[in-house]
Amino acid sequence: MRRPHEIAFAAFLTATVLRLAAVEGFGGHTWTFLGLLAACAAATRLGESRARLVFYGVVVQCVFYWIRPAVDAVHPARVDSVFERADLLLLGFNPNLALERIGFPFLSDVLSVCYLFAFLPYLAWAFVSYFRGERATFERFGAGLFTVYALGFLGYTLWPAVGPYAAMAERFAGPLPGSAFTSAHHAFVVRGTNGIDAFPSLHCGLTAYVLGFDRTNAPRRFRLMLIPVALLWLSTVYLRYHYVVDAAAGFAVAGAGLWASRQPGLRRFSRSRSFCS
Repeated sequence: MRRPHEIAFAAFLTATVLRLAAVEGFGGHTWTFLGLLAACAAATRLGESRARLVFYGVVVQCVFYWIRPAVDAVHPARVDSVFERADLLLLGFNPNLALERIGFPFLSDVLSVCYLFAFLPYLAWAFVSYFRGERATFERFGAGLFTVYALGFLGYTLWPAVGPYAAMAERFAGPLPGSAFTSAHHAFVVRGTNGIDAFPSLHCGLTAYVLGFDRTNAPRRFRLMLIPVALLWLSTVYLRYHYVVDAAAGFAVAGAGLWASRQPGLRRFSRSRSFCS
């Protein structure tokens, strides 16, 4: 029996393979994602071990760096204008431009720190902590976490967007005010992006998921990270990396991840014994 994140990744990879095959036949990109799909299917042979979940950490890294050329093949246009119009329709104003008017150096620095350190370090801390803890809890945490990733990657392929910092560059008065740290942080983020990862915001989606899971399973970490993560959510729009609708979509996929982490089938997996666990 497959777990929720395995079903989500199988659906995402299958859809990507079919779209690639329709455009370029069985070329290089199609084979790349077909190989990932086959590897995910083979991973079920790992039984009920923790390795079966850890494997998806490798899949996530592969997809993030290989997805850009695949998307360029099936959807070369960027749809930033759609999200900008959606923000305007929902709010009556452009939030990225509005936040520019109230920006000041100290705020930019604080939000840059939160954007950087309340994301990957928080995810790594939670993942290692649950990995070392009770197996049933780690099973539920991982199933939800990788479901969020799968849905996020699907969003990247269907609605690729780079984000306001690039799509609206000529409409900002200038760079964000801030110290050398803010400038260095922005350069680091731009180097690390794959250029299509605005919608949904996984900075919002993943941290909201982990925060929601921690609320019940690690309340002390939840209380410690609540404010930094809330500031990270604000930073996604203030720092011009996301539209408000990106953040909203991120919260939606976080909800899907929390739902996946509570599926009864995971309890049956967690009671099984395995020499690899």
